[in-house]
Formats: sequence, C-alpha cells, structure tokens
Amino acid sequence: MDNNFNENNEALDNSVNLSKEPENNMSQEVNDNQFNGGNSFNYTPQPNVNEPNPGHGLAIASLVLGIISIVSCCCVYLSVVAGVVGVVLAILSKNKSKDNKFEGLAMAGLVCSIIGVVISVGYIVYVIVMMQSPDFMEFYQQLMEQNANL
Repeated sequence: MDNNFNENNEALDNSVNLSKEPENNMSQEVNDNQFNGGNSFNYTPQPNVNEPNPGHGLAIASLVLGIISIVSCCCVYLSVVAGVVGVVLAILSKNKSKDNKFEGLAMAGLVCSIIGVVISVGYIVYVIVMMQSPDFMEFYQQLMEQNANL
C-alpha cells in the first residue's frame, strides 16, 4: 500500500512547513529581539576599561630608579642622579595619565626617589660636618701617616 494515503484514500500531508511564521508567541519575541537589525536592545558598547595608561612605563621607570636611589645611597652621585631622574619621570607619568593624577606606581616611584635623594643629601651633609670636627682631622692624620709607611 502506498504510504502517501491513509485508510480512506485521503492524501497525507508529508510536506515540510517552511514558512517563516513561528509556532508560538515566545519564539516570535525571541526572533524579533535577536534578529531585528542586530541592535534591538539599544546596547551601547562600553569603552575598554583595561586600556593601558600612557604614563605606565614612566611610572615603572620612576619606581625602579627610586629603589636604586635608596639602595645606592652610599654612592652619592649615583643615588642623587637616580633619585632626581625618578622624581622627573614620576611627574611626567602624572602629566601623561588620563585623569592627571598619580597612579600607584608613579606615587611609589616618587616617594622612593625622594627618600633616596634625602638620604644621599643627608649623607653628604654628615660627611662634611664630620670632616670639620677636630677628632676626624686627627684620625685622618693618623691614617695618612700609617699609609705613608706602606
């Protein structure tokens, strides 16, 4: 017997429904929201929050120079130069930032650089004051006499 007819010789409808009409209201609502021009939710893209700060590299350099300035405080020339350059880079980093504020690394670099410069200048002042004392001059003369015999 032919599969296209039922018991009463009525033609069976084996055709596939290719109409674009959805079968229920829920799917119509989903279709309208998803495919209505691609923007039916009035979605506005947000700016990328994770954009790098243009002064971020300067802030890192400032922090590194500030740490070098503190660690090398006995090497006065190196410490003062590293500290001053660290302060300048921290200020440049602040000027390049989006909201013109010190970010964490720039602030840490600024503080470390200032501490390194203050320690180095304090060391210079200490050495100058000590060289003016009579006890130091006596000690220095003894050292010179001992080394002259070598």
